[in-house]
Amino acid sequence: MDDFTFDYLLSLAKDLKIKVVKRFTDKYGNPLPNDMPSASDAYRRKIIINMNWHDPRELSLVLGHEISHVINGDTGICYYTSFSKIKTESAANKLAIRMIMDYYFDEMDPETINIDAFMDYYAIPHSYYDYICSNLKENFAYIIE
Repeated sequence: MDDFTFDYLLSLAKDLKIKVVKRFTDKYGNPLPNDMPSASDAYRRKIIINMNWHDPRELSLVLGHEISHVINGDTGICYYTSFSKIKTESAANKLAIRMIMDYYFDEMDPETINIDAFMDYYAIPHSYYDYICSNLKENFAYIIE
């Protein structure tokens, strides 16, 4: 896990008055299963992150995804998934990726940009490659010109 990006997103959540609970265990002290998804409740402005997630590289994406559900005002309890075709899940993934891009590419030297390395670093599914490319061209043109 990239602690700097995760901390940046925790700070963003705090600024947005979103409560984030990092959990390693259940209420009985048992370790959370590494396949149990994190969750968010936009109405309560609360997120629970499973810190035992099977791929620690993905935790920043998971946190950004759950923050996105709260920002987007998605209804009900939302559970993390990176591969869903459901519109709200895709929107949460895209906003999460954009938040991470804003942090990751800030002040980056254009010659060092490597989209594949970025995606691997955060375990971002390859299905978002085109989104990342177009987002870089539209919103980070000062970096890639």
